[in-house]
Amino acid sequence: MLKKSLMAVCVIAVIGVAFVLAKTAPPKTSHAGDNEITFYSVGLHQPDERLKIDGALHNLIGIDQVTYHPDKDAVTVTFDYDTMRAKWIEKALESSGIPFKLRP
Repeated sequence: MLKKSLMAVCVIAVIGVAFVLAKTAPPKTSHAGDNEITFYSVGLHQPDERLKIDGALHNLIGIDQVTYHPDKDAVTVTFDYDTMRAKWIEKALESSGIPFKLRP
């Protein structure tokens, strides 16, 4: 009888701990779509604008890919969400004097 009572207490304790741990863990969220930003009206028709953009983004950690869209006068920057944020990329372009819009 004592063994069964002890076993029941242990099982209840384990279940209780599991519930507590499940509630304290942060929810898993996906950052899909949060790791890419497109800048419009960047002046790609200017001869040196691409070099200027590359220079502004060159030293930033976490930039995965830079894709130019000359037909749309836009550039899309894909980055690692763990080390970079879209706002920081905006600031880097602003600091380099590159004009842009976030909507076409």
